[in-house]
Amino acid sequence: MNKKVITLTKIFLKTSFQGMEFQKQKSKNNKNIGYIILYGILFLYLAGLIGIMSYGMIHMLASIGQEKVFLGLFFLVLAAFMLIQNIFSSLNVLYFAKDIEYLLPLPIKPREMVQAKLNTILITEYIMELIIGITPLIIYGILTGAGILYYFAMIIILLVFPILPVLISTLIIMIIMAFSKLTKNRDKFQLITSLIAIVFIVGIQFAIGGKDYSEEQMVQQLLKANGMVEMITPYFVTIDPAIQALTASNWLGAFIEIIKIIAISAGAYIIFLLAGTKLYLKGAVGSLVGASKKVKKLKEKNAYRKNKVGISYVKKELKILIRNPIYFMQCVLPALLIPVVFIIAGLSGFMSQEGNVELNTLKAQIQPFLENPITICVLLCILQFFSMMIYVSATAISRDGKNAIFVKYIPLSLYKQFIYKAIPNIIMSIIAILVTLAVATYIINLPISINICIFVISFVLSVIQSYLMLLVDLKKPKLEWDTEYAVVKQNMNLMWPAILGVVNIGIIIALTILFSWLPYWGYSILLFTITIIILLILQKYIKRNQVKLFEKIY
Repeated sequence: MNKKVITLTKIFLKTSFQGMEFQKQKSKNNKNIGYIILYGILFLYLAGLIGIMSYGMIHMLASIGQEKVFLGLFFLVLAAFMLIQNIFSSLNVLYFAKDIEYLLPLPIKPREMVQAKLNTILITEYIMELIIGITPLIIYGILTGAGILYYFAMIIILLVFPILPVLISTLIIMIIMAFSKLTKNRDKFQLITSLIAIVFIVGIQFAIGGKDYSEEQMVQQLLKANGMVEMITPYFVTIDPAIQALTASNWLGAFIEIIKIIAISAGAYIIFLLAGTKLYLKGAVGSLVGASKKVKKLKEKNAYRKNKVGISYVKKELKILIRNPIYFMQCVLPALLIPVVFIIAGLSGFMSQEGNVELNTLKAQIQPFLENPITICVLLCILQFFSMMIYVSATAISRDGKNAIFVKYIPLSLYKQFIYKAIPNIIMSIIAILVTLAVATYIINLPISINICIFVISFVLSVIQSYLMLLVDLKKPKLEWDTEYAVVKQNMNLMWPAILGVVNIGIIIALTILFSWLPYWGYSILLFTITIIILLILQKYIKRNQVKLFEKIY
């Protein structure tokens, strides 16, 4: 890797992270230290939560001699997460960043540009891996009494493992973008490209997970020690050497497996560079050509229809989200896609004949516990997990950028505008709620009364979440940005939906433990009462402080 590639990587990284709060020199040092401490505490909180979940899973698997299965499942989930996550980031880094039009005329080889861009994407993935990847492996090492060899192998594998998923998803994007010259509308093509790539990646995963095993074969596999891992690992060539390196009993065995995973990743990297160097310029030039032909269509809109102010305002917010491909991919698509992916993945096992038998058995086992606070708790926690992917309110003010001052000039109270800006986030939540409840009703014959209870409580929670995330964006709006990408990828506000979701899950579980003696309807009334009181207090606060809340918009 030559000096030019290293310099370009530094420039791309600086461009990617220049909008973060920690990079701003205007802020006071004490304020920056406060943010660092806050995000440090939140990181520890999330790491602790992941650690608790990992501990429970490892402990359970160890009790049946299947602790090694955890490593297989961990690396499978990590690879799938990186494949999908990279679809959202590689398009913008490779093709729709503003630096492309300045870099293409410079005496920089396509290979150097591709390497530097890939380095930027990889470093971003390493940051994500730091948040979700290290804690489970450390917990596994502690519970299995692993020695220094395990931790040495862990560090090497965490550095090498993300390379292959990133290369695969990035190459898919490059192949699709090679046809970008065929389109005249950059925004639509960007959206279609992302959807095709996501469908392709998800399709691969369902094809992998959809292999049929008869009941006898499944029993034989599970009777073997770590038989479940053997079902999974053939489909991801770097998973098996990663597991073998972490579970090796001597340095030579670990070293051989580490060399294998490095060799596979290096081979994939060379193939990627050979293919990517030829494909990249076609897509990069095509994206610029497509962008230049975008302005033609705004001629014949000669009439407008009179409508209610609230409906018009909400329509305006929804149009901004749907018509802008970056906002759609980063704010709307995860909210719609993640619940569907998780639900289809959960249902895929019940589609075969054997699966139907298992489904009937599951229904019979769950039926006695349906009218119980635990059922409501589990479904509410699932819905709160899905709410972590909804970033509509958390960027509602930031998306307007310098045009946000518009809210102070129109003859409409700031309180009403606050409500209207929160509605799109609530709509996204309602979609997730309806999909989840429909699937739950199909799988476990969820009664209508419990459906109603969960819907009402989830709806009130979604309104509270939408208001709180909008307050966060009003407190720290990102109004100065050059590209829409900066609003969603250089905005620390996007951490808060996940934080609030985790806090809500903790509160719901605590209340369920405390009031498990109540009938389901009594528990539902309790939750509804608590959430309504919080919502009323929140609305009163917003109405009283509406002017103060919007003071940072100027």
